Amino acid sequence: MPSIESAALFSWNSFNLATDQRPTRVLGILATPSLFTTLQTHPAVGRVFTPEESQPGADRFVVLTHGLWMEQDGGRADVIGESIRLNDEPYDVVGIMPEGFVFPAPEVKLIVPFAFTSEQRSDSERGMEYSDMVARLRPDATAAGLEQECAVIVRQNLERSPRESGWFESTGFSGAVSGLADESVGKVRAMLWLLQAGVLAALLIGCANVANLQLTRSIARERELAIRLALGAGRWRIVRQLLMESLLLFLIGGVLGLVVAMGGLSMMETFRVADLPRGDTVRLDLAVFLFTLITAGATGLVFGLVPALQVCRGESCEALAESGARTTVGNRQQHARKALVVAELALSLMLLATATLLVRGFERLQRESPGFDSSSVLTARLTLPEARYESDEKVLQFAGEILTRMSALPGVEKASLTDNLPFGHTNGQGPYHIDGFTPPEGQPEPHGMFRSISPEFFSTLSIPLLRGRTFNERDRPESEQVVIIDRVLAERYWPGEDPIGRRIYRGANRPGNLRTIVGVVAPVKHHGLDDSMSKETLYFPFIQRPVNTFSLTLRTSGPPGSMIDSLRRAALGIDPDQPLFDIGTMSGRIELSLANRRAPMLLIGIFSCMAVVLASIGVYGVLAFSVGQRTREFGIRMALGATGADVMRLVLGQGFRLAGIGVAIGLLGYLAVSRLLTHYVYGITSLDPMTLALAPALLSLVALAACFLPAWRAAKTDPMEALKRE
Repeated sequence: MPSIESAALFSWNSFNLATDQRPTRVLGILATPSLFTTLQTHPAVGRVFTPEESQPGADRFVVLTHGLWMEQDGGRADVIGESIRLNDEPYDVVGIMPEGFVFPAPEVKLIVPFAFTSEQRSDSERGMEYSDMVARLRPDATAAGLEQECAVIVRQNLERSPRESGWFESTGFSGAVSGLADESVGKVRAMLWLLQAGVLAALLIGCANVANLQLTRSIARERELAIRLALGAGRWRIVRQLLMESLLLFLIGGVLGLVVAMGGLSMMETFRVADLPRGDTVRLDLAVFLFTLITAGATGLVFGLVPALQVCRGESCEALAESGARTTVGNRQQHARKALVVAELALSLMLLATATLLVRGFERLQRESPGFDSSSVLTARLTLPEARYESDEKVLQFAGEILTRMSALPGVEKASLTDNLPFGHTNGQGPYHIDGFTPPEGQPEPHGMFRSISPEFFSTLSIPLLRGRTFNERDRPESEQVVIIDRVLAERYWPGEDPIGRRIYRGANRPGNLRTIVGVVAPVKHHGLDDSMSKETLYFPFIQRPVNTFSLTLRTSGPPGSMIDSLRRAALGIDPDQPLFDIGTMSGRIELSLANRRAPMLLIGIFSCMAVVLASIGVYGVLAFSVGQRTREFGIRMALGATGADVMRLVLGQGFRLAGIGVAIGLLGYLAVSRLLTHYVYGITSLDPMTLALAPALLSLVALAACFLPAWRAAKTDPMEALKRE
């Protein structure tokens, strides 16, 4: 392809790594030798494998990552040339990647050659999704140009296989080009931008609050500054002094913020930040430190400029004459402080409404049923190496024995296995055919998800059987080939009919491929609680469709975590070289699937709480300063007959006006950006009535609490003391 300088194919895989202690399971990739050229990387020790070493039967070579090298070999340089056993087969170590090399994910520990078989190179393998591609563009090429070249290849393939045109058109299949960074963080990029907006809003609220306090403080120092001006100090010198004070204040705040952030890193596990893409790389470094200090300094200068300019306006003689006599501040200063408070309240409402919306959407998502009962279920994965378990009979013998041992464990109520576990980050799918059914012209053949399961799988997860039967001991390899479908498939192709007895097949329509539908079960969510369940699922008896990699599922009478050691011993008792991996509870898997939503929700919630606190401090500060400046006015009012309740209503009215304006502006701002929040929530709209009512009500209550103390102090003013003091 003209736009590509170099490209490579890779496929995810995991391996049983034999060690002197207990065997372990490591994640790796199969990759073509061009991977290293495409990534423009070189091994720190040794070399990479060659094209000749990527042929079937001659591909037993491995490149280790730095992490695995240190874990298994302690960083020995003489490991090059040694053999390690992966899936019971020897692989020669030819290279060690440098420290910091990560591709395509930090969990990948080794790279082995991707040796294509002749079958994989044939047209019969089209549609089988077993590899990914990474490419480097030429300097003058663009992603859009590469997509056009991919479209040309798709058209050429359609000309070779016109029968697949319906599938291509209905699925929109094409070559999609995206950046490598987008592939790793693309799913959370929008949430990260939302978090950045929350950080910016919290920063602006804090800056407005400090600017307000600075303005109040500078007004209190008005006489001092007027004397300085009268004695010959230049205005720029006064401005410079105030700016330096503001800058110092913000820099100290920035340093303290870094200290808090360092402590906050220990809470990453609580927020499940490490579960996000590249979340394990989150840390504080020199760049973050410098950025924080520069940002703090810049905001200190910007927000310190307003009070500095406010103070230095006017004549020094007039300021000196008025500063000792007046008891209220000028309209200009009052308007500036009130405007800052209104801005704080508006931004706080926008943050609070966003946080409320995310919480409500997350709560709604958590209440979604996955289609099965996830409580008290323990899961684990196991891969049987083909070198030792090369036949279906050996795989079935191992599977039958481990199911027997698991079922006999104390505390285990039911045990089963499947090749693709719900929320297990694995999937198997492809086209299939319905006997006697021809898709309408332009429509593709049916396409669904495939699962191989043992008979107890549905009862282990409490998946309801809607019609027919489940698998049983009569379903043998030599007996009638059967299949169970979910309600999605039944309603799609047999709406209002009974699908029991109908037949489907994969590949050619011949007797050996035909499978009879014997049952219909409720649909389940496989990847996330927000799945639409629009994709049909077909379940095959494991005994009729065995695979080497499968997941074990146990329903326990007690805490499922307490069964982990017993489960490991049961597996190692059958074959001491086959380790269990990816062990966890089903509830934990579902919780992990919510990480992309939970962490942003919690962080935005923290920002909104900070914003509300800062806004309430701002409201309190303005009213408290105003009450202090208007003591003589309140004394006169009360001397003329006003009651404490009248004065309290006066001050509360001032605070309510500020809060009302701020809430109204914030509500309008939220409505203006609410469309951007549509994709971040589940089950509700961004204009959720509860959110639109709850956030303003909560902020108004906080503002009321902030107004009460200054109003109470004003109501307790003693007229005689106020007038005597003036």
